[in-house]
Amino acid sequence: MGGVGYGLIGSGRLQIPVSLTDLFPATTPPAEAPQTTPTLTRIPVIAPPPSFGPEPTLSVTLIGPASSADAWANALLDRVLDPLTKPERVGDGFAWWQGGEAIDFLTFRDGGTLFKGDHLSVSDQTSIDVSIVSQSDPNQLRRVASIRVRSSALVLDVTASQTNQSNTQWILTGITPDTALEALEIQAAARSVVLKAAYNPGGGQQSGALVLLAAQATVYATTTPPPAQPASTVTRTPAQGLPTPTHALEATLGSVIEARLKPVLDAGLSFPPDVVAAYTAGHAWNGLMTWNETGPRIDSRPTNVNLASELTLQILTPNDPRGPAQPFLVTQYTGNVTRFPDEQTYFTGQRMDEILYWMVNYGARRGGLFQVSYDDFGSRQAITFVGFVPFTVSTTQTPNP
Repeated sequence: MGGVGYGLIGSGRLQIPVSLTDLFPATTPPAEAPQTTPTLTRIPVIAPPPSFGPEPTLSVTLIGPASSADAWANALLDRVLDPLTKPERVGDGFAWWQGGEAIDFLTFRDGGTLFKGDHLSVSDQTSIDVSIVSQSDPNQLRRVASIRVRSSALVLDVTASQTNQSNTQWILTGITPDTALEALEIQAAARSVVLKAAYNPGGGQQSGALVLLAAQATVYATTTPPPAQPASTVTRTPAQGLPTPTHALEATLGSVIEARLKPVLDAGLSFPPDVVAAYTAGHAWNGLMTWNETGPRIDSRPTNVNLASELTLQILTPNDPRGPAQPFLVTQYTGNVTRFPDEQTYFTGQRMDEILYWMVNYGARRGGLFQVSYDDFGSRQAITFVGFVPFTVSTTQTPNP
């Protein structure tokens, strides 16, 4: 039997199950825990200052913050993804970053960076220059960012893309160069790409060097896909009077979501393919839960969770996947407040979109995406978790021009 731990988040007591027996308890109720006085715990979120200029925002933070380095990672991706998605430029083969022994994909696995078949740590480096290959000369590099250790702080910068712009810099404490590199991998995965890079640790007075060579689309290694469903027209009745104000992301909300998702994913969302196919056959909307600049998506289609007054998160019964789905998290929106009744926690405003945001966040940090079935009944909606699909690298090569 799993134990139960208590933490105080938001404005109430948060009960976090640590095993699936906590998710689906027996009929005999557990002994009541001693009452404590609720305490508000705030987790700081480091984010760039808002922009109030007339120019439209052309880039967004797609996932996070899983760490305080995420803002830097997303600014760097905004800077380099366009040239990295173009066909790779081929040089003369004499530069160190053109040799296969230094090249691999940067992936996030088991809590760290996987490179060349092993975990890579860069925390022994005091300075790492991040570059891309010059578009005008494939034998030259163009510096786009840097990671530097200064005293007890980590200094991250992104080089301006135009001469009339200034570099952007973050000074962060309590993190290492490993955190910055991991943030870059996680945020790339959130955009459905994996970065191909060459790494040279340098030595002596020489800085380490990371050259970003390409950004390849990720594909997802699914097992037996559910049978195709005939096209159908779904009429949705939007809930009335449900405003959707914009909120800054709250790490406390993310910790509530992670506490519920962790035991679900730890138990393994690996149900028999025939069971998954049988369940999804009864649902018109099945697919991977993702996030892009327009918000949450399931099966590449925008969801309407921001119109829901009740959102129930479910999982196929772990000890009997042929049985009905069981809820593991219920959220309700009433009176301009999003409530988690089981956790006795609430957040102001309509937060259903942000709930899915943190789910994609947690899945990406664990190396993949959640496969779900989505039921949209207007004001009452449900998402059932039926699988977890790891990120893999596409083997389709783009021919050189």
